[in-house]
Amino acid sequence: YDDPTTTEAPYADSDPVISDSGRPFAMQPQVQLTPDGWVMVFRSANSYGSGGGVLRLATSQDGINWSIYDTPPITHQDVRSNANAIWFSELVYVEDVYYLFIEVAVVDPVVGNTTEVYLATYEGSLP
Repeated sequence: YDDPTTTEAPYADSDPVISDSGRPFAMQPQVQLTPDGWVMVFRSANSYGSGGGVLRLATSQDGINWSIYDTPPITHQDVRSNANAIWFSELVYVEDVYYLFIEVAVVDPVVGNTTEVYLATYEGSLP
């Protein structure tokens, strides 16, 4: 997306649609077109590769102007109490149900790193 009103670097050729998520990094967007409009789940972190990243939710009617939900983000501890990080996620919308697949990592100095995939669901329209 290129906003014609931004002509200076770094936005002269392209502009972000999400840039202020409360943390410096917004990454790994997953977007679905639903009856609620465009719905995005994205990872927000304090640094690239940060295991402490969280998942945030945003909605848009046009895919350009986004509103980030003011609800608490999903953390790795929300998914599994002894997890150390959220790595990747995938958002799918099918027949009035949101499916959010979340990969969490458990770092154990003895066993090593392991990951597992969990599923969260939400049925109906978003609040």
